[in-house]
Amino acid sequence: RVHGFIRFAAGEQGLTRDIVDDPMRPHEDIHAFMEGIPAAPFRDKALYPFVQELEDNYDAIKAEFKVLSEQAGDRFQSVTSMNYKSGWKTLVLFFNGHKIDGFPYDLCPVTTSILEKVPVAGRIAGFNRQAPDSGIPLHSDGNNMWLTCQ
Repeated sequence: RVHGFIRFAAGEQGLTRDIVDDPMRPHEDIHAFMEGIPAAPFRDKALYPFVQELEDNYDAIKAEFKVLSEQAGDRFQSVTSMNYKSGWKTLVLFFNGHKIDGFPYDLCPVTTSILEKVPVAGRIAGFNRQAPDSGIPLHSDGNNMWLTCQ
């Protein structure tokens, strides 16, 4: 897989037909691709123990989000150009698997405890929000190596 990723990055190998031919998977902006990872819109959550922990702690996480929105709302930022019109913004708690200096983690101890167990290297972990009655356009995150959990 790694060899194929390097060949793709070097322009020696293109995308596989299953990705190019899938109308539900825009591929024009894919910048990183690793062959052999099957495309699937949903994964079995049983494979990811932290998902159950997030679900079990929904009420506490929701309460922490509310407090963070009220006390640290100025920390929401745009991390993608895709959804500016829908007001999509992220309150980043972890970046590349590391905590953010100066972030008020004391306001979200349950969320922080769970996210510390999640392998988020190379990604952002935090809270997303967008305007009411808006949506997310059909898109690809630019690669097939990240598992997005929303």
